[in-house]
Amino acid sequence: MIIKKRKINEFSKTLLIAEVGLSHDGSLGIAKSFIDKAKDNGADAIKFQMHIPEFESSKFENFRKKFSFQDKNRYEYWKRTSFTYKEWSVLKNYSEKKNIIFLCSPFSKESVDYLLKLKLDAWKIASGEINNFLMLDYIIKKSNKPIILSTGLSEEKEIARTLAHIKSKLIKNKKKNELALLQCYSQYPTPLSKIGHKLIMLLKKKFKLITGLSDHSGNLNSLISGITMGAKILEFHVTFDKK
Repeated sequence: MIIKKRKINEFSKTLLIAEVGLSHDGSLGIAKSFIDKAKDNGADAIKFQMHIPEFESSKFENFRKKFSFQDKNRYEYWKRTSFTYKEWSVLKNYSEKKNIIFLCSPFSKESVDYLLKLKLDAWKIASGEINNFLMLDYIIKKSNKPIILSTGLSEEKEIARTLAHIKSKLIKNKKKNELALLQCYSQYPTPLSKIGHKLIMLLKKKFKLITGLSDHSGNLNSLISGITMGAKILEFHVTFDKK
């Protein structure tokens, strides 16, 4: 697999992806600061999430867990923390200036269209979208870039079904998008005992793909363990200060 001239294979260094998500809280300045700090601390890539509330939510969707002091529901939260296309372009260009790979997870066909304009170097699919065949089919139709899938909440049979579907669409569209799988446990934070580091090797053996870890533990030891278990891609949430 190659992401922006960076080779990822059995013999390469592990690709380190610093996941910001929506921690920028809608601030372009904070988002750029995350890019700075991620680069300064050795990350190979910076990753955000693109939520377009009109196509993902409504005013009737309450928070699963209330955390915002200023937003009444998830729609308002996504609306407040979203960027315009011009602002996304600023972040993409700023990442390139800092020589760090810019990644962003889509959650709708509309966000895929935005990201196609930004010319992403790879697609990072969040765990909750692994069965979103409508979006996956659209990505395959429109792009030839690598696809990295997180597997949180998925059983082995679901992963196998998604990969079979993707491969069939690649053949149909005469595409050769490279694929990778990230072991993931969807609990925030994840106790070390539940992360499933051994599954990194099992996924590799089962599906014959580049494998890695999408980590939600906030524990450096988890990342080190992931590397020792063969993770060639590490995705981990970042913050300026745990305090």
